Amino acid sequence: MCRVCLLTSNVPDSRSPLIRTMTPLGQWGDSFFEILTFVDVLMPNEREVCEMMRESDADRAMRRLGKLMPLLVVKRGARGAVALRGDERLDSPSPDVETVDAIGAGDSFNAGFLHGFARRWPLDRCLQFGNLTGAFSTTAAGGVQAFRDRDQLDKFLSEHLKLKTPARRLEPKPRHSTAH
Repeated sequence: MCRVCLLTSNVPDSRSPLIRTMTPLGQWGDSFFEILTFVDVLMPNEREVCEMMRESDADRAMRRLGKLMPLLVVKRGARGAVALRGDERLDSPSPDVETVDAIGAGDSFNAGFLHGFARRWPLDRCLQFGNLTGAFSTTAAGGVQAFRDRDQLDKFLSEHLKLKTPARRLEPKPRHSTAH
């Protein structure tokens, strides 16, 4: 079982003890580091990483936080995303799009990334798909409005994906009997 932590810094008066320990931004308590022991994938944005680690340099904060968990995925807005897994660091650029509204882009990135992650796609492809879904969400007003037009989504993905078809687990072909 994989545990994923999606952070939010804008949930007022949340009854969730997890969220209460992490908000408002800048008041990350020591309990946050205790919670990390139960997290396999952490997906904050760059600003949140700096706040968590009480560090002004995002790269230094990412390196420090990345040592505390199996997989750290950091959203960097129009600059894409970074994943740190052990000593491995993957930087994935975001495609150039004409941004209408950035609301929901981080959540859309998370959905795209986790879509691939749950299917055991390679990490670079998960980042790429997350960047694509995050970027696509910014092409219309509102957090999910862009996704209402499936034809536009399919066109966007086909134009930007290096691999035109989604990864899927290939089943072995049945062996034909050669017995006589």
